[in-house]
Amino acid sequence: MSRKKTVETYESYPVRIIDWKVDYSLRLDKDGSLSGGPFWEYCSLELQGEFLGPKKLEGREVTITLLGSRSLDEKIAFLFIGFVSGSQ
Repeated sequence: MSRKKTVETYESYPVRIIDWKVDYSLRLDKDGSLSGGPFWEYCSLELQGEFLGPKKLEGREVTITLLGSRSLDEKIAFLFIGFVSGSQ
């Protein structure tokens, strides 16, 4: 029995950026329990905006959070960069 081929689908949603916030933290990780090394680093970018389209989403508020990590492999990094939340 053959498996169906997975079809990747990408969609774009234009968003007007209204506000943004950056969080950054760098701290010692003496025992390496968080990072496996002497330092632990955290970085995020939060974007507040509203959808410009499609019609069914137009005008709705949205929060987009992008998370940075130096440890992510470039091939899979796009899968784990962040999340989107919006109002109904």
